[in-house]
Amino acid sequence: MKAINTVSLLLIGLLLNVNCYALDIEVLKEQCNEIGFKIHTPDNGKCVLRLMESAAKQRTKDEAEQRAFQVQQIAKIEETRRENARRRQQNEMLELQRRSIESQEKMVKAQQREAGFELIGKSLEAFSNANRPAPTPKIHIECTTFGNRTTCD
Repeated sequence: MKAINTVSLLLIGLLLNVNCYALDIEVLKEQCNEIGFKIHTPDNGKCVLRLMESAAKQRTKDEAEQRAFQVQQIAKIEETRRENARRRQQNEMLELQRRSIESQEKMVKAQQREAGFELIGKSLEAFSNANRPAPTPKIHIECTTFGNRTTCD
């Protein structure tokens, strides 16, 4: 039993040092031979099969990790795309607000100009009215004549 555990530990240690993708049977036979399984024996064949299984498991694990990494990268790219779209939308909204403010500023300036012209017009009217002579009041006078004499009230 100790021999089997020792061999298992050796196999595990070997697996850690072996290129997991190396499935060349000759290379695997040689590796099993190096840890004590003679070539062309059933034990060497079992060792080769174990190494192949281990390499396949490692490859499956690596592929799963690669797919998980790719999914993570795709998720990051998608998040970046959504963030960029959100920023573009915000920039468009800010541009619309800027244009609206500019339009409002133009309207306010036009209203101020109009109010200024109206004030100038009223001032000119008041000035021209101030320089006119005051109208003479109309007074109703009644005169009576008695003989050669005329009196007016």
